[in-house]
Amino acid sequence: MNSPSRPMRLSAWPAAAASTWLLAALPAGAQSVDVRAVDAAQGTPRTVDFVNAKARPLPVNKDYSKEAFNKDIIAALEKNGAINDRLRVSRSSPGDGRRLPGAPNVGKPKATAALVKEDSGTANLPYSTARADLDPAATNTQWPYRAAGKLFFLDGADSYVCSASLIDRGLVVTAAHCVAEYGAKRVFSDWQFVPGYRNGEAPFGKWKISKAYVLSGYPDGTVPCDSGVVCRDDVAILALEPQLDAKKKSYFAGERTGWFAYASGPDPFTQTGITHVTQLGYPVCLDNGGLMQRNDSQGAISSGNHDNTVIGSLMCGGSSGGPVIANFGVKPALTDTIDGAFATPNVVIGVTSWGSTDKRVKQQGTSPLLSTNIDSLVKAACKDHPDACSL
Repeated sequence: MNSPSRPMRLSAWPAAAASTWLLAALPAGAQSVDVRAVDAAQGTPRTVDFVNAKARPLPVNKDYSKEAFNKDIIAALEKNGAINDRLRVSRSSPGDGRRLPGAPNVGKPKATAALVKEDSGTANLPYSTARADLDPAATNTQWPYRAAGKLFFLDGADSYVCSASLIDRGLVVTAAHCVAEYGAKRVFSDWQFVPGYRNGEAPFGKWKISKAYVLSGYPDGTVPCDSGVVCRDDVAILALEPQLDAKKKSYFAGERTGWFAYASGPDPFTQTGITHVTQLGYPVCLDNGGLMQRNDSQGAISSGNHDNTVIGSLMCGGSSGGPVIANFGVKPALTDTIDGAFATPNVVIGVTSWGSTDKRVKQQGTSPLLSTNIDSLVKAACKDHPDACSL
């Protein structure tokens, strides 16, 4: 009888080939980062350090005050029209839930120094942040949590982490600042996505990225941003490399974990400009980034902040790129009621993009998914990797 495969730790993973990251112009203003091009002059191969990876610094914005938040809500409530009618909503899938046999252990993050704790945010933005992945009763392998995960990558020789989520069988959405440095014409490398990550465990495997897609204006510094922090298009798509199952059949992570739907349109999500969302991510200031966190908050679309949705949140660096989701969860069966106006479950409407300069404020901004960013990026990715796309 064959013995089960042993979980692999970080030291057991082979060193990745040294690579150079080629930018190629794509239709609709997108750029791709080809991670398969080998640069023989690179020197010593580098690998992502899963244990010591640091949070990708969360871009910080000037304080978004309670007064500004209330003003945005009032302006939103005065809006008319049916913005939702103009939205494009993709399909989600729960996947089959099969875990990777002998799932590798990529290494539990080291404990960080204690941080100052605050009871509530001074901006008075309502939120509820708690573990999404309960301990010891783990939920990281349950739908719909398992479609989100932790993203590791290199910036030079340093390892960093962000958050990300699947929106198709082989496509991952994250923040553009987890792919490139705004305005610096510089991109990062060696992205690896771990769906359902939990204290070093990779229940659905560790997935390399074959190409990363960002709007060309982001690394060029020409997309609308305030000081490179609050951006309208802080959005990126990652195309996964397929893996082989026990029968040598090619498959993608989303076929196991499922994937979220996403909404895109000429306007940000919601008809009124206010919404209630769920945010998932791996902030390193909570549980050392070892467990997925969930935050629920009312949000207001801020026209003065490039139509970002501003929410109250306890999250911090490492949460960047995590999904901001409308109608999160497993939808109950209706027994004596009817659906609301927009009942589609598990719809990603944005990604975590920035936070406040003051840790006491407890707020974050989320970059919206729009037809002018996510659609062009997904189109480019699906053209290059049709097997990664379900439609």
